Amino acid sequence: MANLTGFYDPSAEIPTGGGALPAGWYFAQIIESELRDNYNKDGEEYQFTYEVMDGDHKGRKFWHSIARSGPDTSRIGKGQGEINAITAACGIKGAPNDTQDFHYKPHWVRLSFVAAGTSSKSGNTYQKDRNFLNEWKPANDGMAPTQDSPQPATSASSTPPWVAKSA
Repeated sequence: MANLTGFYDPSAEIPTGGGALPAGWYFAQIIESELRDNYNKDGEEYQFTYEVMDGDHKGRKFWHSIARSGPDTSRIGKGQGEINAITAACGIKGAPNDTQDFHYKPHWVRLSFVAAGTSSKSGNTYQKDRNFLNEWKPANDGMAPTQDSPQPATSASSTPPWVAKSA
């Protein structure tokens, strides 16, 4: 147990939001990583914690797991390819020695969005909205925000950017 005396503030703002990010490209960095048992406890996976570095979602976190071992060899092969992509996006020359080599090396990532209630390839139904990380690019790739990527606010207008302006 830990004492909360003097810490509780009934006027403190209650956090809201969170959940999955909109689909698109994000400038982000890995801030934590670990090797852990996979969901089925029949193998291991690398778990990466990413943090968005700019735009409307600056500071938001999302997670990505990469299979290291287990019965599904196709997932392991995909995982090795993803480690190669992260290595290149982080600008690491040669083989990385540890997942910590990826920490705090900004790069671009493309997230897809899957709504709650959608069925997965294995037939399970997602209970909540979620993201999947699909692609990595180096920070110096000359990436410009794409149509579906989040845009930093550029004006104080209260009109959402997706609302067409009449001439």
